[in-house]
Amino acid sequence: LPVPPLEEQRRIAAFLDYETARIDELVHEQQRLVELLTEQKSQRIFEAVTKGIHPDSRLIESNSPWFGLIPEHWNLVKLKRLWRVIDCKHTTAEFVADGYPLASIREVQGFYVELSAAKQTTEADYLDLTQGGRKPRRGDIIFSRNATVGEAAIVATDEPFAMGQDVCLLRGQDNTSSSEFLLYQLRSHAVQAQLQQVMVGATFKRINVEDIKDCYIVVPPPTEQREIAGHLKAESAALDALIASAHHAVRLLRERRSALINAAVTGQLDLRNWHPSEQVEAAEVA
Repeated sequence: LPVPPLEEQRRIAAFLDYETARIDELVHEQQRLVELLTEQKSQRIFEAVTKGIHPDSRLIESNSPWFGLIPEHWNLVKLKRLWRVIDCKHTTAEFVADGYPLASIREVQGFYVELSAAKQTTEADYLDLTQGGRKPRRGDIIFSRNATVGEAAIVATDEPFAMGQDVCLLRGQDNTSSSEFLLYQLRSHAVQAQLQQVMVGATFKRINVEDIKDCYIVVPPPTEQREIAGHLKAESAALDALIASAHHAVRLLRERRSALINAAVTGQLDLRNWHPSEQVEAAEVA
């Protein structure tokens, strides 16, 4: 280890205490910004999927603790009234290097099912896993019911794939339900609160298919569902861009912190004449 004179060691340590504290405060501010933006996004989704986006809509009591007031022309129903909930087969598939993708928990973290890094299985296992109406098709929703309970994503591809473990499939029973509107509802406080009440397991959370079927959802007219989903997609994209920018700022600040420490303790910065009082004075002037 490089060992400068004791007094210089103390100056370096004091410099790093001062500078890293400033950087840590900036990191904290950006992290707090992420929290506020994320909460703002959640609140806007909740308001849109429970009250709509037309402020002149007449609201009535839904008699539901999760939805409160809703537009009078909306219906409150159980999910199973409009959507089939089809569980995975709960069988362990053989993994191969080149085969049919499997959508499990990792593949439903975004808005759409992402198969680019999915594990793959054989044709025989694919055929077995897709029996009984389990073959996902465009417009379906893959829903995580174990571990990351409530995560969900829309199938937006015609590529053949199967459900892996720990997920189930939601499929509209007619053409009156928008997958995108339902996905926003599934991610809202109104549905998440219902899921929290019926989760089981101390460390490994899971939810039963019957409980998913019995979740309450609100149902606007089909055209309004699509309008709300489009509105939320635009708003979410703007907020997501701000959140991503804040995360990027945190990464840069942490990189600067590491680089600063490295430069200081290896002698790349001449700190022999540095004194913290000078920095305080400069900060007060600024």
